[in-house]
Amino acid sequence: HLQTRRLTRPIQALVHGATALARGYLGHRIRLERHDEIGDLSTAFNRMAESLQVRFEVDRELSSTLNLQAVLDALARHARNICGADLAWLASRDREAPAAAIAACVGTTGTAVREWVIHAGCGRAGWVLAEGRASVAPADAGPADPAEDRIFAVESIHTAILVPIRLQGACVGVLGVGRRAGADFGDEAVEALQRLGDQAAVAIANALAYREIAQLNLTLEAKVADRTRQLSEANAALEASHAKLRELDRLKSDFVSNVSHELRTPLTAMRMSVDNLLDGVVGDLSPPLQRYLDKVKN
Repeated sequence: HLQTRRLTRPIQALVHGATALARGYLGHRIRLERHDEIGDLSTAFNRMAESLQVRFEVDRELSSTLNLQAVLDALARHARNICGADLAWLASRDREAPAAAIAACVGTTGTAVREWVIHAGCGRAGWVLAEGRASVAPADAGPADPAEDRIFAVESIHTAILVPIRLQGACVGVLGVGRRAGADFGDEAVEALQRLGDQAAVAIANALAYREIAQLNLTLEAKVADRTRQLSEANAALEASHAKLRELDRLKSDFVSNVSHELRTPLTAMRMSVDNLLDGVVGDLSPPLQRYLDKVKN
């Protein structure tokens, strides 16, 4: 009976832990003081739960803001914490740019890291930028980069991991962590940093998309304001043109009225004279003259 309980209790604890994890209780841990296969299983379970909790917290923080600099700072901070490193840095570049500049760093002792420019193909970081693969050993490097060597010496970096940040098939940055003393990074740290690099790509893509949308909104607002100004100016010009046309129409009417008045007086006198001639005031008219005077009158 005791042997049965000794076997069933750990299994029940594992089942309970798996159930809690499935329900979203990522902080649940299995407490078993055993040094056998079940103990190894509980240790693996706890590591998995801790990894899921860290990823959830990272996702939550990264999704809580669309400010690009805040996202980059959070990525560098989480990289150092997850890997148990002394310092961490993140470099980024535009897709077609030949070099990447440090966008965020944490745990550094001076300004050397912030001023670092990573050239594709040069040094470990440049090799990662050019190849799009992680560098876990000094052998994973391109031609020597004096700037990188100087930074590693200034910061007393004993061991480092560098992983690419890939966005839509292109390497747009490098995420790195380093230790000044102690053991080299293990496989778990490498895998954790690579996962964080993948998260970084998504978070950066979202932040960049938001920034592009914000810039488009600003550009659209400027275009709308400019178009509104142009329409206002065109409307004012149209109003001025309409007023000028009204003035021209008034001048035309005055001109026609004046001309009609000036012509009406002599024409009336001429008509009266023709009537007098046709009435025989000056005597009888010859037929041709009669005919011409009728034409003048009509």
